[in-house]
Amino acid sequence: FSTITLPLFSELHLHWYKQVNGKNIKIIPSNISDLLTPIAIAYWIAGDGSYHKRDGVVHIATHGFEKVEVQLLMEILLVKYNLNSTINI
Repeated sequence: FSTITLPLFSELHLHWYKQVNGKNIKIIPSNISDLLTPIAIAYWIAGDGSYHKRDGVVHIATHGFEKVEVQLLMEILLVKYNLNSTINI
């Protein structure tokens, strides 16, 4: 069994992961503000989100990120798109 990969995926991996003690750790890229477009947010919710009808809110899983990274995402959502968010533990 073999597969091929596009060079684009290798480039994306360099931006979204770093090596720590031989393990790949998911990180927020330094240019996330540029990357977080309305379409990107829609894909993000489709992949890692869910809508809670009772509360009228969307939850997005960010468990793989450090708290400071999640706070950065929250700030970008507020500043760029006027979307309020909270951290739920």
